[in-house]
Amino acid sequence: MIFELKIKDFILIESETILFKDGLNIITGETGAGKSMILGAINLVLGAPASNDVVRLGADSAQVQCSFFANEQANAVLKTAGIAVDPDLIVISREINRKGRRISRVNGETATLNVIKDVTQYLLDIHGQFDNQALFNKAYQLALIDAYGGAALIAKRKQLADIYENLHTETVLRDELLNADENKEKQVDFLNFQCREIDDAALKVGEDETIETSFAYYANLERIAAAFESAGAVFEGEFGDGILSALSKLVAAFHKVESFDEKVLSFSKRLSEQFYLLEDLSRDLNHFSETLSADPEQYERLEKRLDDINRLKSKYGKTVEAILSYRQTIAEQLEAYEQLDARIAAHEKQIDALKKAYDVLAEDVTEMRSKALKPFKDAVTSELTALNMKAATFDIVIEPLQERTASGRDDVVFVIATNAGQPLKPLKRVLSGGELSRLMLAIKIILGVSDHDVAQIFDEIDAGISGTTANVVGEKLHELARDNQIICITHLPQIAVFADHHYRIIKSSEESGAKTMVEAIEGDAVVEEIGRLVGGVEMTKNTVAHASEMLTNAVKRKQNHRQ
Repeated sequence: MIFELKIKDFILIESETILFKDGLNIITGETGAGKSMILGAINLVLGAPASNDVVRLGADSAQVQCSFFANEQANAVLKTAGIAVDPDLIVISREINRKGRRISRVNGETATLNVIKDVTQYLLDIHGQFDNQALFNKAYQLALIDAYGGAALIAKRKQLADIYENLHTETVLRDELLNADENKEKQVDFLNFQCREIDDAALKVGEDETIETSFAYYANLERIAAAFESAGAVFEGEFGDGILSALSKLVAAFHKVESFDEKVLSFSKRLSEQFYLLEDLSRDLNHFSETLSADPEQYERLEKRLDDINRLKSKYGKTVEAILSYRQTIAEQLEAYEQLDARIAAHEKQIDALKKAYDVLAEDVTEMRSKALKPFKDAVTSELTALNMKAATFDIVIEPLQERTASGRDDVVFVIATNAGQPLKPLKRVLSGGELSRLMLAIKIILGVSDHDVAQIFDEIDAGISGTTANVVGEKLHELARDNQIICITHLPQIAVFADHHYRIIKSSEESGAKTMVEAIEGDAVVEEIGRLVGGVEMTKNTVAHASEMLTNAVKRKQNHRQ
């Protein structure tokens, strides 16, 4: 149920708050006053796309916010979407910036339009001439029959839809395996070739890094030897004139004078230490230099091994670990191919079981629908008669389908004739906009609007009707509103007089431009508005008297409904 609608800077509406209540909420106003703006704002809350044109002239952005009493289904959608849930309240807002920015929120959190559409289907339902087009849809017609059939039929249909979904999933998986089976031989050969290629390489984790280090050593052996040769020349010299010879002479000189002073002795010791260290280093360099020798065969072996590993890396992974991991994946794929026939057989078995379960359940659903058809079409015909379509004949044609569908194996079409002697035809070929609206109203009355938590908005339900028919439609709307919140936009006084709560749309012209306002009215203001609907702009005593009489008669009829 919707209880508050806030609109700011939307087309011609500067700032308005409408507080809707239980029962029948009627919205009226002069042609062009802005009734469509209210519906447009509500459609935004339902997730309709919006253009920059809806921003009021002079404003930066338009905002629409709608507050609903929460229900379990709507809150379940929010929980799935990860949006905070209030057990009592759901607030949905849309903001449209003139520069193109769009912000949608549910309970203060940013939400996608898909989430908004999913949650509002459990909060608000609009029936306009466009929305009534759903009655032309066979799937919708079938859903109406099932709703009339009751909870047991709906539960059976849900079970059927679940089985159908499982059947579809199993069929897709089976078909994918059958497709894989067609290419099995070629794919297995290819995978085995890859396995052999990796296995023949006998890779070891970390081997590539070790080989790269050894390969780099052999590749730079001449430069390494040259460095050792240079070191020998520095330490020994070509004729014994290297660093060690010079340092030996320096150590001997300091030994001769070290006894004369403690500081000199300290320097002498340090020079001796450095000499022995360098002498050891020179000896080690010479020993290692003697081990440096080229091994062309080892170099070639390393080069070939490194080439083999790099070739595998280019095909199967950037590291040896990645190549070995890919090898494991290949093994799993080969194992899967080995089990392919068994997996196909398992899916075939499951498909057969699901088909049998589907067919049994589909027969039950068809039988339950068949039992619901006659009372449903009789009830619709009765309501159409009450809605002043006395000559209308309504029927339902149901035929078996060969294929399985999520809703069963029944092809349903609603047919109607609006005048005696005419042949029955599908709704789309017969009904005018007003007749279609009355048919929708008749069905809603029969179903009692299956979910009382969902507010119902009727727009253009008065299209193509007047007089007594309009009076009956108004009375029926009030009857429907006893257990449901109904919001109806109308221009007919015969409907408006049945309002439990009346709202008037006013359009004024100011220096800053036209402005649309909404006000809740009661008492004399209601009489005045009904009088305007009856007699137009000029209000005479007769007009006022007529309006008062219509309201009085409506009050009596409403009291009869309550009794």
